[in-house]
Amino acid sequence: MSDSAWGAPHGARAGWGPALRAARQARHVSLRGLQALVSYDFTYLGQVERGEKPGSREVAARCDAALETGGTLTAAYEASVEAVTGGDELTIMSSDGLAIVPVGANVIRIRWEDR
Repeated sequence: MSDSAWGAPHGARAGWGPALRAARQARHVSLRGLQALVSYDFTYLGQVERGEKPGSREVAARCDAALETGGTLTAAYEASVEAVTGGDELTIMSSDGLAIVPVGANVIRIRWEDR
């Protein structure tokens, strides 16, 4: 299954990626520079910008802080989740930090969260 199974790269999820790119470029920060600021790999951040990866609320929040965008990237992420899932994002957290997050019909995202 390709990453675009949860939504076409140019669909609703891409809505926050271009906002990230615009904010980054407005601050004259390269992807490698953003990587240093938010501790996410620059290739992953580029995939988020192009809508190839969905990103996460945490990525958006870190980028908001690093780029001083006042929460606009987190709001754009939230709007993209709403557009794709109808707002049905739910986190089920196990005691060992494994999070299962349904993000659309038959699609889930699993992430590890340090506690």
